[in-house]
Amino acid sequence: MYKNYFRKNGESEIKKTWDFSLKKAENNENEYAFEGIASSYGNVDCYGDIFMEGSLDENIGKTVAIMPNHSWDILKAIGSGKLGKNGKLITIEGEFIKDDELSEKIVKLKKAGVPIKMSIGGRILESKIVSKDGKSYRGITKAEIIEVSVVFQGANPKAAITKNEGEDMNKEQILKMLGITEENLDSLKKSDEKKYDEMVKKIDELVAKGVAEPKKAEIEKGAKAGNADFTKSMEEMKKSYDETIAKMEEKILDMQKNYTGKGEGKEIKKFKEELNVYVKTGTVGEVIKKALNTDPSSGGVLLPTNEQKEIIKEVFETSPVVNMARNYTIGKGNSLKVRVKVKGTNNAASQAEGAERGELSGSTYKYLTIDVAKITDAQEITTEMIEDAEFNALAEVLEDSRENIALTVSDRVWNGVIGADQAIEGIYTNTDVTDNAQETMTASTVTWEDLMDMIYKTDKNIRKRSSFLVSTDLLSEMRKWKDSTGQPLYVAPLTAGEPGMFGGYKVIEDSEMDDVADGKFPAFFGDMRKFYAFLKRKNITIERERNSSKDLWETYIRTRLGGKVRQPSQGKLLKVKNL
Repeated sequence: MYKNYFRKNGESEIKKTWDFSLKKAENNENEYAFEGIASSYGNVDCYGDIFMEGSLDENIGKTVAIMPNHSWDILKAIGSGKLGKNGKLITIEGEFIKDDELSEKIVKLKKAGVPIKMSIGGRILESKIVSKDGKSYRGITKAEIIEVSVVFQGANPKAAITKNEGEDMNKEQILKMLGITEENLDSLKKSDEKKYDEMVKKIDELVAKGVAEPKKAEIEKGAKAGNADFTKSMEEMKKSYDETIAKMEEKILDMQKNYTGKGEGKEIKKFKEELNVYVKTGTVGEVIKKALNTDPSSGGVLLPTNEQKEIIKEVFETSPVVNMARNYTIGKGNSLKVRVKVKGTNNAASQAEGAERGELSGSTYKYLTIDVAKITDAQEITTEMIEDAEFNALAEVLEDSRENIALTVSDRVWNGVIGADQAIEGIYTNTDVTDNAQETMTASTVTWEDLMDMIYKTDKNIRKRSSFLVSTDLLSEMRKWKDSTGQPLYVAPLTAGEPGMFGGYKVIEDSEMDDVADGKFPAFFGDMRKFYAFLKRKNITIERERNSSKDLWETYIRTRLGGKVRQPSQGKLLKVKNL
């Protein structure tokens, strides 16, 4: 077990525990399903650790095994769950394995009211010392969740049971039901205070339903007392109240969809309908007029926020480099200057009591300027498509453009040359990186010893945050490597699409990297977050124009992206030796 892993026991290990609840089974639904809280940000556990805001965000959407007492033996898994996020809480939802002896016992014990907890286990990637209430703690700034266990005793002092069926719903639970977080509300307040006030008012009114709703017992009591007027009055009031609540819930849900991006509210639907007409005919609707981009360097109509996020999401999912790199966003302008550490001096030393301080430690920094440049994808719409009322031109254009832009960026982060037409620096074009590449021991091939050398020729402080990126060609070879007993040296993932392991480090496939060939670079090892930086500018636009010679309408999707090698010392390429 590596020192930077965490689980339930051990001097250098930690555990984070919360309660969970079984979902109520109705209409023969799965009684093995559960939901709960896996962790949270900001509070101190009994081991003196704090998960800092965002430290677990990269785990969101990940499916993990449910283990008994952090056994870390996959054959003992008793279920699986998907990680999510609600405000400062990391949630999990999944199900236990039916007919498994251990999971059956867990379900029965939980139904009986035994206070069984949930605890995350994984690997600490980054941490720092933080102060809270005048005390110092270890602040975990980045961690990987590998599994979630059911345990008996909790370590987190703020553990809370998630909502069970039949309980009154407070404000926090209603916000959770609607998918609205405090961050959503803060963002709305900054962008439109009037709509924020309206949203808060509606939520407060909905919360009041739990205490203001007329109780059936009161109506029955009035009827028994012969007070028909009282009964009629209460029934009318309840009917009116229910109608008001129904309208209010509809309004809140619609507002929630518009401002959190979950589902499609009326404003977003209308915007997309107008955009579809615009792509087909060029007609500018009322909503589009409000979204016309006034920045002369961009032009066109702003895409809805949801669609912009989908394009950027595709880029992140297609390019491992962009996904793992340090990412910056700018709202305007075309460049960003960031401070980067070049080297540091450590002059910490032992001293006699009362002695003067020794020599100061220090660091050398440089400023790295990252520019963004335009990436445009053009799509053609035929007259037949325009005349087909059922053809969703906008959806087709966005789907194709998402893929094209993502593939272009994925190629450029390795092979791009910064110039007048683009601002993404290719890793293979940076001489500081290629001139210091590690060469293979043998010409025209890569061996497992080459990758082991990459690990142990890397500074240990960089190594603990590092992972491998390899080409598809090299990954195919790695899967064939075996030790003297016939056991594979590369550990394949249990789920397709997840990274494998070599030498205890993640191995991530990047199809844009070089094949194994003389003078090529098919492998990278290092901390990509410090090695490379990626910059994107908010707002992606769509424009159209007529190509009369072809009887076509041409549609253009434009975004602005850039990237550069940030700290060459934080990673290393492997170069295949020439014959």
